[in-house]
Amino acid sequence: MDKAGLFLTWAQLLYIGVVLVLFYVAELLFMWFRHRKNTPPHIVQDSSARIEALEQEIELLKIRVAAISAMPRVNNPSSSQIDELSDAAESGDSLYAQAIRMAQSGADAPKLVDECGLSRAEADLIVAIYHGVYKG
Repeated sequence: MDKAGLFLTWAQLLYIGVVLVLFYVAELLFMWFRHRKNTPPHIVQDSSARIEALEQEIELLKIRVAAISAMPRVNNPSSSQIDELSDAAESGDSLYAQAIRMAQSGADAPKLVDECGLSRAEADLIVAIYHGVYKG
């Protein structure tokens, strides 16, 4: 009985499978390197700037949370106290950012109180955080 057709042994099937897998891996590596090469450098720089801005915002939030937790508790705040707190929150970004920059450059708490108009507790807290006393 004569059987016509293509016959493959198990060893030949194994070789074909290995070649196909290696081809697939080579194609994936090629695509990965090509994608990596095509990433514009300005995207990487933009991401770095965004990360730095977020880190600064986190530091500001840490200071605000610490300042709020240090404030005395008021059970029934008056409308003037609420207005005062909202005004401080609105204008606080620039004051706190300036105070942080000054503390990072080595300013002490009394200087922060005088130049930024912060309370002594807030100034002490900022100086402690940015002079390495507190690592939060």
